[in-house]
Amino acid sequence: MLLRSGPLCQRGIHQLKNICMVRSQNSCLALFVKNSNAQQIALQYICSRSTMSMIRQHFKQAVPKSMNASVRKLSTTRSQNLVAVAKNNGSRTCGNGFCALTSKKSYMALARNDSSGNSLISNCLHRQFGNVGCVRGLRTSARCSAPPLVALLILKPMAKLGAVITGRAFRQWWKALPPNKKDVFLALLRKHKYHILGAVAGVYGISALYYYTHLKATPITNRKRFIAFTESQFRKISEVEAKQMVEKYNGKFVPGEHPVYKIVLDATNRLIRGNQDLHQVTERTWTIYIVDEDVKNAFVLPNGEIFVFTGMLQAVDNTEQLAAVLAHEMAHVVLSHAAELVSFFNFIDFLLIVVLAGLWAFLPNDGLAMVATWFKNRVVQLLLQMPYNRNLESEADEVGLQIAAKGCFDVRESVAFWEGMNVRDDDELKDIELLSTHPTHKNRADRLSELMPSAIDLRQSCNCPALPKRDPMISVERLRKRLEDERSAKKNTTHGIVIQGA
Repeated sequence: MLLRSGPLCQRGIHQLKNICMVRSQNSCLALFVKNSNAQQIALQYICSRSTMSMIRQHFKQAVPKSMNASVRKLSTTRSQNLVAVAKNNGSRTCGNGFCALTSKKSYMALARNDSSGNSLISNCLHRQFGNVGCVRGLRTSARCSAPPLVALLILKPMAKLGAVITGRAFRQWWKALPPNKKDVFLALLRKHKYHILGAVAGVYGISALYYYTHLKATPITNRKRFIAFTESQFRKISEVEAKQMVEKYNGKFVPGEHPVYKIVLDATNRLIRGNQDLHQVTERTWTIYIVDEDVKNAFVLPNGEIFVFTGMLQAVDNTEQLAAVLAHEMAHVVLSHAAELVSFFNFIDFLLIVVLAGLWAFLPNDGLAMVATWFKNRVVQLLLQMPYNRNLESEADEVGLQIAAKGCFDVRESVAFWEGMNVRDDDELKDIELLSTHPTHKNRADRLSELMPSAIDLRQSCNCPALPKRDPMISVERLRKRLEDERSAKKNTTHGIVIQGA
């Protein structure tokens, strides 16, 4: 997919948030809106010749001139109820939105509800675009068994609260129960113990079946993992998160004409151009936001929104190291790690609902139950969530190294970057990986060093220029020596008075 910049969209298209832009292999563009609310504005907007010129100039892509004529004709129908129709035995989707849909023969038709409008618009598009190759590959998501997103997000906290309330109510009921009735209740439990065990086993059996029927292979590494969401469902989460991030850092974004913006843009474009074989890269519109904050961080949301903080730009020594960071974050998106983490953590929480209810039911008071619940959460975090997160980070390091290699960057700089981060970090707990969601800087550098021969071979197979003769680790050793000297001098200084050595 094309790379669009955040600042440009803020100047030009930000008020039309429902507009999507699609590019196919032949570099044609198609624009469409997602719902009827923005339909009239959007159709008028894309009919503007100045808008088409702006798109051509920024994206440097060949927008078919025939699109201007087609959208002018479509603009006459903007007040009508539009539908999308795929002909020649293709699928049919009707609705109020202005949609794009391909048929089995990969061409598209747009139509209004009435028959005359249907003939007019579909003929117009077929005559102007012929086979409409510029929207080939645009399709609705395939059906997949998955829980509704809103229902799942609401059900999880309600289930936890219900377990606490149920367990606490059972404890209070049991305390108030006379001894003879307690004996009767225990007798009933013993009598029906096999039924109870069967019911519990059935619930966990269904859970296991659900887990194994939702295992999917990761791209590139082919690792089996549990995914409970469809791509469209999780896209809704990322869109909401992206909106929140833009609102959070509003007023702190570096403008598009700033030199650092061009550096990040050029590095990202090289990564995208070098990985055209990955549909997870080409099917997204990658958007860059540079946040003016002294924070050593960068992240990419699942919808392709790239956020880079100026503090991270100061932490890298060159563009090659910046590309290594960006490639790592893009690898998370390619591998759908965000959807995997949410799916895994929610599944674990569901399995532990019974444990939560048991803590509140059998511990003698609320204080002990609260402490036990906190301890349970910490154990789950320490033994399940953090190790799982570290594994995903290591996988993103591996795939990110491949992405950077195919972008013809100096992959050796990735090792130099993490070695440099390790040298700069003076935290006493930096080497305790058990307490972190990420591997230590040193372990990441060592792991990347192991993968370096295959990454260099991959880089060479992509006909990239030869690697520079200069070893990136030289600068790391210089940095190490300088920081050691500074720390040594600091230790020999007390309240500004230098203590002379013997």
